[in-house]
Amino acid sequence: MSPGPVSGFVSARQRSLRLAAAVAHLWHAAPQVARLLTAPGAFAPPFRRAPLFDALARSILYQQVNGATARFLYARLGALLYPDAAAADVDALDFPPLTPKGVLGLGVDGVRAMGVSASKARFIVSAAAACAAKSGGLDERRLGLLDDAQVESVLRALPGVGAWTVAMVSMFVLERPDALPAGDLTLRRAAAALWGVAATGTAEAASTFGGAVKVSADGTGGAKVSARIKAKASRVAAAAGTEGVPEAPPPALPAMVAAEDMGRLFEACRPFRSYAAWALWGVTDERAFLPIGGVLQRMGD
Repeated sequence: MSPGPVSGFVSARQRSLRLAAAVAHLWHAAPQVARLLTAPGAFAPPFRRAPLFDALARSILYQQVNGATARFLYARLGALLYPDAAAADVDALDFPPLTPKGVLGLGVDGVRAMGVSASKARFIVSAAAACAAKSGGLDERRLGLLDDAQVESVLRALPGVGAWTVAMVSMFVLERPDALPAGDLTLRRAAAALWGVAATGTAEAASTFGGAVKVSADGTGGAKVSARIKAKASRVAAAAGTEGVPEAPPPALPAMVAAEDMGRLFEACRPFRSYAAWALWGVTDERAFLPIGGVLQRMGD
């Protein structure tokens, strides 16, 4: 089953059919990925239409900082705009989406006061103004009718928006099934673990793909395994008949596949690379590096 034509919005039935098609394709084309996506206890893709501006603001906040910092800044903005709904737990983010009107009311100085850098504050307020005016095609319905290249052209006209943000909007606002955020640090870590690329900082042979895959040592703090991520992985591992995540700490500097090699590694997952990305995100995030290779090996026995 193909992903289907471009349309303004995706219905609940279309989501279900698309997920089934993605799973069927991945079992045939990339079974390592399908195992992560379908194992009992794994995490279903939460693809649903997210508000455009909230997705843009969140993506800008996440650029070039670790996940914990980005979540904290996002939570501070949300708590300022929605003081009655602010969550005690920053990770819960229990408040409505950020809105252009609310952010425009804060202005650049108000956003900066929350700890956001000057450049990011300008980018976020600029995106708020464009979304409020629906200028340059920045309207969710109009974007939904554009093809991928046109969507990228519209979004990259905004200051501070690059390929990664385009992929996030494509996945979580437009619900495109074949977006690949190739520069995503989390995904690059997970790809290295999934396909057994060594953390040497040099080009490594990946026999599965018959070619060299460039990797680099990850010095972004990815060696920490948080209790929450560890618990998630343990549920997947337990369902697969393993004894959970190994207690031995992961390497101090785990590998990351080079961004330019990600397209080749995920080529077999077309036209459902969004689902492949989610499968890998389900066991590793910006705060953690999980050695998933051993879990996968046991799942395949």
